[in-house]
Amino acid sequence: MLNDLRIQNYKRFGDLNFAGFKRVNLFTGKSNCGKTSVLEAILLLLDWKSSADEFLKVFRAGKGQQLGDEGETFWKWLFPLRNLKAKPRISGDLHGIGNYCAELQWRLENEQPKASAKMVLASHLHLLSLFVTSSHENGQELPRQTHQAVTAIAAEPRNPSQEAQDYARVVLKSGAEDQVEDMLRKIDRRLKTIRSLQPHGVPLLYAGIEGLPQRIPVIQLGHGFSRLLTIMAEIVASQKPVILIDEIENGLHHSALVEIWRGLLTACEHSDVQIFATTHSWECVAAAHEAFSESLEYPLAVFRLEEKNGDMAVIAYDKESLEYSVQQEWEVR
Repeated sequence: MLNDLRIQNYKRFGDLNFAGFKRVNLFTGKSNCGKTSVLEAILLLLDWKSSADEFLKVFRAGKGQQLGDEGETFWKWLFPLRNLKAKPRISGDLHGIGNYCAELQWRLENEQPKASAKMVLASHLHLLSLFVTSSHENGQELPRQTHQAVTAIAAEPRNPSQEAQDYARVVLKSGAEDQVEDMLRKIDRRLKTIRSLQPHGVPLLYAGIEGLPQRIPVIQLGHGFSRLLTIMAEIVASQKPVILIDEIENGLHHSALVEIWRGLLTACEHSDVQIFATTHSWECVAAAHEAFSESLEYPLAVFRLEEKNGDMAVIAYDKESLEYSVQQEWEVR
């Protein structure tokens, strides 16, 4: 699990510190304050073997589409105010491994990457390198387990055909189907089963609904149903220790959020998964607090991004401060 995080010179962030991560971590704040950028930074730090193409299209609008000159439209914007002499640096402490960091460096056209570069992002440009070094061992080779496989779930729905193919991971894992279906019944009590079928040329997920004569495509059951299915499937079957979720509350009605958080926590503890998610919803934060207050260890941390004196700052909320905010009806989003 990731214990803490520091982001320096990345996009609009000068120096952000997040301390005391828990099993579930929520990032809140006004629109365009950089919540999704925090998820990107965690992805760079933990999953630095991901390809440049994947990083570019994970969370951003227009992913997978032509962006013209990607160096000008995407990669240079990772640097503060496009200052290519700055070196964005993301560091953190990972349980069982210790401190290490990932640093971006923009090179001159004729300059070769240093031997210590772990990967080259935007390889078609040959200008952006990522260096991963250990803070304790002064740049010596990191242990293999430092690279963590990360699942990223964007705010937009996934490709429904690919989702149906990926559902095989759930089917293969004993008990995982029951976990997913039990969670989805918190949205629709009529649900009986979920199946991946291909009756009309491409695989799709179909739901058996009580009272209906035949299965219905999941894409007809609403965004909230599909989104919760995606999140639960990744938690119980992906075998990746960290899940990043952008706008986790999308499509989910506030009346079901407490029960949903209880189910998500149980699944995360069973699969030993850590969640980092953004949210715009006060109801989502309050529901998570209510659900997790029942746990002795209180596995929730909330961080609000706020602009102060022209720079971004982090305000952390623990159990006591969240409880007070809920009682006073103060919004922390």
